[in-house]
Amino acid sequence: ARCMTGRTLKAQGAEREIASYLRRGESFKRIGEILFISEGTVRKHVENMRGKLDVRNRVELIYKVFAEDSRASPGDA
Repeated sequence: ARCMTGRTLKAQGAEREIASYLRRGESFKRIGEILFISEGTVRKHVENMRGKLDVRNRVELIYKVFAEDSRASPGDA
């Protein structure tokens, strides 16, 4: 199911963990190494999140995944 534009992702598990590594600037290859999964699996998770959130790039993805967190605890970024 697609999220409507402007909504945040209730990412859990692997998707949220991958998003947190993207937020730190890690490459797909490095994320795969850290999580013991293939680079292709990382790419698929990111593709799935991008589809759910209807975003075009990693920056928009990271913003939407973590936007709710930053509103809940301002200044803790």
